[in-house]
Amino acid sequence: MTPPKIDACAILAAAKLDELMGQPMKHNANSDINTHNSDVTMSGCNYSTKNQDLKSIGLLIKYDSTEYMNPKTLNGKAKEIKGIGDMAEYFTTPFQLIVFWKNHYEIIVSLSNAGDKEQALKIAKSVAQQAMKKL
Repeated sequence: MTPPKIDACAILAAAKLDELMGQPMKHNANSDINTHNSDVTMSGCNYSTKNQDLKSIGLLIKYDSTEYMNPKTLNGKAKEIKGIGDMAEYFTTPFQLIVFWKNHYEIIVSLSNAGDKEQALKIAKSVAQQAMKKL
C-alpha cells in the first residue's frame, strides 16, 4: 500500500495556533521535515514566538504502511490518555503528546513554554484532533 501524502505545516496552519498559544506564532521553515518513499511518509513542522518567552509548538506525523504502530514499545515514563486516537500517551519533560491512530499513524505534538501541564495537554489534544480530521 502506498502511504498518503501528509503536510504537517498545513495542519498546523489550520489549527489557529495564535489563539491556542495566546500570541502570534511564526512558522520556522528551516525546521520542516518532509520524507516520502514507497512505505513511509513523514512530515514535521514547527512554529514559535519571537519574544522572550520562546513558546513553540511542533507537529510530526509518521505513516508507515508496513508497520503496525505498537504503542506498547514506548518508554514506560509516559502517561496514558484516554479518548484520543487508538491510544495516546504524553511526557511532561519535554512536553510531548504521542497519538497512535488507525494502526499506521503516529502523531507527535511537542510544546515548550505553553503553560502548565493541563494547558499544554489541552493545546496538544486540539492539534492532534485537527491532524486526525485532516488525515
